[in-house]
Order: sequence, then structure tokens, then C-alpha cells
Amino acid sequence: MTVPIPYARKRLANLAGRRTAIRSDAGIFSLTGPGAVTCLQGLVTADVAGTAPDRSAYGAMLTAKGMIIADYWIARVGGDCLLIGDGAARGPTASGFKRLLPPRLARAADHSDDWQVLWLIGSGPGGLPGLTLPAPGRAVRWPGETGDGWIIGGPERAHFAAALAGPRDAIDRIVEGLPASGVVLGTDADLRAARILAGVPTLGTDIDDKTLPQEAGFDELGGVSYSKGCYVGQETVARLHFRGRPNWVLRRIEAPPGTEMPLVVADADGKPALKPGSVLAMDDGSFEGLARVRREIAPGTAVGGCLIMDTTEPRP
Repeated sequence: MTVPIPYARKRLANLAGRRTAIRSDAGIFSLTGPGAVTCLQGLVTADVAGTAPDRSAYGAMLTAKGMIIADYWIARVGGDCLLIGDGAARGPTASGFKRLLPPRLARAADHSDDWQVLWLIGSGPGGLPGLTLPAPGRAVRWPGETGDGWIIGGPERAHFAAALAGPRDAIDRIVEGLPASGVVLGTDADLRAARILAGVPTLGTDIDDKTLPQEAGFDELGGVSYSKGCYVGQETVARLHFRGRPNWVLRRIEAPPGTEMPLVVADADGKPALKPGSVLAMDDGSFEGLARVRREIAPGTAVGGCLIMDTTEPRP
């Protein structure tokens, strides 16, 4: 069910150009062992093994029928991997690792209770005290190879410039130094707004238990590799890519003041045509957000009072 998030129009306008740090709980897992990379390669849509050993990527774990269980920002440093996702992904991911990871090759550790994530969004001036951020699409350990945490440089189309994952006390120390670094401490609403602007879906809101990767914008986000080896759910995803088209696509939507944000918009034949997901209720009475839309509805079309826009196009 769509529950619009109250947000200020001025704050949205300033979000992209202002360095903002948001700390949040998350589903956080590390994989270690001699076969960690190879094992993860067979469990997610992203190409983990085929990238450089210090890269970050976006991807998902799927059911055998190709439906999304959890989406993750994935980092690889050497032979170790880290996954950062929504808290809702924690249970299914832990269960999947328990069933599918051979313990002699890969060991999964759940850090969700003891660690947090500090997201750095926006392109304005300011850094994080005592840390050098990796380049976009790269990943490093901090404060060193034997350090406690990870830093992920946001890949192309990510909603963040960097994401720090580490013990809560380590995040505490960094947050304490933010006022002197020129970075503003933001809110969960800021993080959701950044995801909406970047076209990044949220598990449980834009993604349900029957959503295929292509229906949630994964192709546009570089979240699926069609050249890597087999992984769970690959058959359905590859068949749709090479032989078919998704029934739904992820779009950005805008609605003017006075519009009532519907749960579902039906077409002339009474069939669902638009399903709003993450939505910001602006203080001027308008709405901005993401929605799954029938593939035949082109960007620029108005549906149920909502203007449909492509998630890959810059926001005006």
C-alpha cells in the first residue's frame, strides 16, 4: 500500500546539490571464504566475479521463477563481498544463504544488528572526517585492509555518492565530525527522496513478491548481467530479455496540487494501468514518486492525474 511521505518542495530542489549524510539501519551481510565470490556469482543478478576485485554493483537475489527476493548494493574487495539492502531483505537473504552456501567455500555473516549504513548523497562540497572516499563504482575497506567497515562508491545511476557500512560506534564517531566537514545530517525521508530522483526502487514498496527485475528498472540501473554464468532465477530473466517484454516498467510520476494519489489506476477497460509505489507528498499539495506502469503507456502520458516520466531522464 502506498503511504505518501511528507516532504518540502524547497528541500527536494536543494537535495542534489547539497552534501547530506543519512544514517540508517539495513540488511547487511558479508561473505568470506575461498569461494565467496564464486558462490555469490551464482546467487545474484549482478556480475560479481567478472568485475575488478574492488568494485561495487547493484543486483538482486531471485526466486527460482525470477521474482525479486531482495535488492542489494554489492561490494567486492579481493575475495570478500558485502551486501547492503533494505531491512526487509534480511530474513529471506539469511534463509537463502543458509540453504545455498556451501560452508567450506563461503561463510555469511549477518551484521544487521550491530552495523549501520551512512549514506552520503548530493554533489555539493564536503567530505567525511578522516576518510577518503573511493571513486564511483569502487569499494574499499576502512580504515584499512583489517578495518571494521566498508566504503562503497556509488555506481552509475546510484542514489548515493558513497555508502559507509560499519559498527554503530564507528558510524557514531563519523557523524560527530560532520558539522566540521560541511556535510548536513539528513533524514530517512531524504534518503527515500534521493532514491525516487534516481529511479531506484524500494523493496516492499516498489518491489513486491511478484516483481521481475526488468519490471523494477534493473536494466536501466545496470542491475542485471546477461553475459555472466548461471544464477538462481536466470532462466526467466534471460527469456524475458531475449524473447519477450515485461508487462510493467518502473516510471517516475508527478501529480499537480489537488490530485488524489490513487492506490491503483485502471485503464478504459478496467485493467490496472498504474501502481504508485514510493511517493513524496509535497508541501505545495503536489506529488512526486515512482510507479509501476503498463509498458504500453509512454512517458509524457497523463494517467489518473499523474504525468508519466522516464526514470533515466533528468528531472526538470
